[in-house]
Amino acid sequence: MTPDLERYFGEHTFFLDNAGPHILEPAEASETGRLVKVASWTDDQCTALAPHEPESTDVTIKLDAAA
Repeated sequence: MTPDLERYFGEHTFFLDNAGPHILEPAEASETGRLVKVASWTDDQCTALAPHEPESTDVTIKLDAAA
């Protein structure tokens, strides 16, 4: 699945949940990142995706400078 996601959205670390795939976007001038939803599942079995405009979420993650 990762090659297909990278073809559509570029090289990222993807986080999948029952809402769809998300990517982590670093916040400017901050040591945090925000999860951004980039597609939604089109069926209840989570077997097909529909890409859409990125949707910022309320989920923030503290980034480690050493990573």
